[in-house]
Amino acid sequence: MGGRVPPEARVGATTLAATVAAVAILEVLQQTVETFDPRPEISVLIVVAVSFATLALSVLQQRVTRTDQLDDALRGWPLQSAERADPYRYGVFPPRGSAATGGGEYVGRGQIDEDIEAALLDSESPFVLVTGPRRVGKSRAALEAVRRAMPEALIAAPEDGAALRALLDLDPPLFSRRSRLPRWSRSSHAVLWLDGLNRFFGEIDGDLLDDVRRSAIPVTTVATVRDDDYEAALEGTGAEAEGAKTVAAEALEFELEDGPPGGGGAGARRDGGPPAAAPAEIR
Repeated sequence: MGGRVPPEARVGATTLAATVAAVAILEVLQQTVETFDPRPEISVLIVVAVSFATLALSVLQQRVTRTDQLDDALRGWPLQSAERADPYRYGVFPPRGSAATGGGEYVGRGQIDEDIEAALLDSESPFVLVTGPRRVGKSRAALEAVRRAMPEALIAAPEDGAALRALLDLDPPLFSRRSRLPRWSRSSHAVLWLDGLNRFFGEIDGDLLDDVRRSAIPVTTVATVRDDDYEAALEGTGAEAEGAKTVAAEALEFELEDGPPGGGGAGARRDGGPPAAAPAEIR
């Protein structure tokens, strides 16, 4: 099959070819000259060249390994910005009774949309959770809010809880400025996208959320979960229950109500209070 050759493959092929050529030249010299006894300076240069070639291949192998790890752990790699994100890749379903592609045109939900967007813009609210019944539009509402609030933010969407833990345990970690894959700019902002949060409860604890908050790259965690799955986890036992309780203590929650979008009563704060009108009041 044809296609564009990845940069890593081109660099690797070039480095390997240069090393093979250097070895071949040495062999030719040894065969054509009765006494091939290079000066010490030349020998040092040869050793240095081979050492650099070996180092380059090692760095390349590390990059390839990291790329494979990121590709396995993330729903989308390379990372996409929110404004260019493919909704279906991040858990968005087509509207009920619709065959629309690309997510279709979004039908706003009024005040709840504004409240979620305000929460995302509030630097003191790094964890926003959207709950609601099955197929109510949680993922789409959350993704559209991210697009409006931070269109340039890169979305990191782990496959599951084990993948989330693996991403944070990378060396360097995913959200580190030392990272070259991905390479973060000074203005970078990341969204940790945890769609179907019940798949992550077993790995979530206070230490994990602290690691995310302390990342060199600013990270806003955005999650969605079915309300029945959330309640079941909160009422259960074990690691999943502890994870759900940690989320309940840390996240700013918004609940979408069932019914057609665009009408009144499209959503409410989970605590039962009135939706906040400004970031300062959301807390």
